[in-house]
Amino acid sequence: VWERGGGAAADPKFHITPGVGIRFLTPLGPARIDVGYNPEPLPAGRLYVISPSGDLTLIRQSYQRAKKTGKGFAVQISVGHPF
Repeated sequence: VWERGGGAAADPKFHITPGVGIRFLTPLGPARIDVGYNPEPLPAGRLYVISPSGDLTLIRQSYQRAKKTGKGFAVQISVGHPF
C-alpha cells in the first residue's frame, strides 16, 4: 500500500514483515487471529491540533512519533466471512 500522488507514489518502498495467523470454525462462522510485526520506524508527517472551534492548526511540519520498546506488533481478530 502506498500513497497516491506526490513523491511516495513515484518511488514506493516495499517492506516484508513477519506474521502468523490461525483460522478455525466457530458456531458463529469462521474465525481468525493474526499477529504481525513491523520492525520499520514509523513515518514522519505533519502534526495538527484541533482548536475548540474545530479548526486545524499546524504544530510541526515533520513529526515522527517514537516507537515504544516492544511495540510494532499488531493483532487482528475476526469472526465471520470477509466482505
